[in-house]
Amino acid sequence: MTTRELNVVVENRVLILPSLHDAEIVSLFPSFLESEWQLKIDVVLDATSRFIFEFSNVRNLICNNMNFQNVIYDVFILSQEELLDDIEKYKPLLGITSQYDFEHFTSQLAKNNLFLVQFNPSVGAEIIVICSKMRVYS
Repeated sequence: MTTRELNVVVENRVLILPSLHDAEIVSLFPSFLESEWQLKIDVVLDATSRFIFEFSNVRNLICNNMNFQNVIYDVFILSQEELLDDIEKYKPLLGITSQYDFEHFTSQLAKNNLFLVQFNPSVGAEIIVICSKMRVYS
């Protein structure tokens, strides 16, 4: 198995997280503050490593198969360009069924500087978040 690191830009610095393979999603906290949807995801890697992913300006949230145990296989972060290159994979999940839907989605991506974060499961929840800002706290 290959160990990968997750590079996250946090306030103009790059934070390198350890591989989140086998970490567990223990909670999701959606909220509506200051006219925008926000989301916090609490992830436990081991007894001493806990991370909180905080998403702001959440435009889409997809959560499938949430269970009593939600183990991460890996995490992907796709920029606007990468998401558009791979859009066929995400169209059904995002409800894009027509050319109008596609044009509306792409205009929202550009207008709001959105990107996609996908938590792929080993067991349990698959979570996809499209947002304009992400912070990670440890």
